Amino acid sequence: TEDHLRELGFNLVGDRLYFIELLTQLYDDIVQWSASLGVQLATHPVPPLRQLGLSLNPTSWSVKDVCKVLRAVDLGEYVDLFVEHRVQGDVLFNLTEENLKEMGIEKVGDRLLIADIVQTLYEQVTGWQEQQVSKPQMLQLGGA
Repeated sequence: TEDHLRELGFNLVGDRLYFIELLTQLYDDIVQWSASLGVQLATHPVPPLRQLGLSLNPTSWSVKDVCKVLRAVDLGEYVDLFVEHRVQGDVLFNLTEENLKEMGIEKVGDRLLIADIVQTLYEQVTGWQEQQVSKPQMLQLGGA
């Protein structure tokens, strides 16, 4: 967003808008390219939860479990902050970038990365839940 760019030193409105436009075009090109290849791209990969010994239901995670994910994506420097602020699975999906800043994560890139990982994790979890819901059986009438 413009606020992020302002924090990174883009002080002129025109520069921020131009940069946002370039990023939007780049993103659209990547999405179009990946779709043509039949590849779904996650903006940041979530580590394999089972290999970390984690439940596929993040809302049941403890603070320690959330910290396992941070370490797995090379963000272990924030483990103490997540412990201090008791960020566990039942609040993970409500965590905002503003919350991360309030917790003391000053680097814009790291806040965006954590937010992106949480969003990707949410999309994967909701996708897993949708796959587990069985489709209702259709009743066939007329002996077809």
